[in-house]
Amino acid sequence: MTIKQAYSSLSDYLHRQGVESPDFDAAQLVAAVTGVTKAKMPIEGTRPLTPLELERLTQLAKRRGERYPLQYLLGEWEFYGIPMAVGEGVLIPRADTETLVETGLTLLKGVSRPVVYDLCSGSGCIAAAIAKYRPDAIVYAVELSKEALPYLRKNTAAFPGIRVVEGDVLEIGSQLPPCHLLLSNPPYISDSEMQQLQSEVRYEPEMALRAENDGLYFYQQISSLYHSRLLEEGAMAFEVGYTQSAPVSQILRQAGMKEVFTCKDLNGIERVVVGKK
Repeated sequence: MTIKQAYSSLSDYLHRQGVESPDFDAAQLVAAVTGVTKAKMPIEGTRPLTPLELERLTQLAKRRGERYPLQYLLGEWEFYGIPMAVGEGVLIPRADTETLVETGLTLLKGVSRPVVYDLCSGSGCIAAAIAKYRPDAIVYAVELSKEALPYLRKNTAAFPGIRVVEGDVLEIGSQLPPCHLLLSNPPYISDSEMQQLQSEVRYEPEMALRAENDGLYFYQQISSLYHSRLLEEGAMAFEVGYTQSAPVSQILRQAGMKEVFTCKDLNGIERVVVGKK
């Protein structure tokens, strides 16, 4: 079987299994195993698969057909132009979260040597993106999960401005220096929404997904606990679920934020809520 034939067969199989993007996933898996990307397929795709490549691709196809996340199978996923190591125990970086990064970078314009918090850091994708584009920043990436911490440390190791902090964001705030900007993509899925998640998302850590009080618990706690940690004219910005911009805006106002506004993602959803002190 040639690489091109393997790609076609894998795409057909994933389509039959109901995978949402079978062509894309097949191309990613074939490239991971053979090194032949879809762009190179017309020329290099005529090469026969080696027995080891066929065996590995068969294993990956089976797992993907079972709706095991593509990102975990690849072991890496790009976020804001940065390759991030991912695997079981850490939330997969998503394009929606790039809106939070873009908002954060905008808020930091004109601030020299900013201090930034990335609370509930997970893979460290937010911290890494801020550090890449603001190398003068000191970013405190706070994470509690023992499973996520190795990924956080690995993904942020190349950025000297990032300080990984192991701890509960609801308890550790007083140990951090005052900041110019707080960023967070906390757990925000309600109990009822947890029952409706895609099959792939169920493989991701519930700790990084579910929150009490209809998904609003961490917004309530963080905004209250960290208001005093913001420097004058500092800001906090949260990623929110598609129905949460209004209640989170109200939470920030109740916490004492003077200016509150939202930012939309590429799909026009109010994905980020910002509060300025």
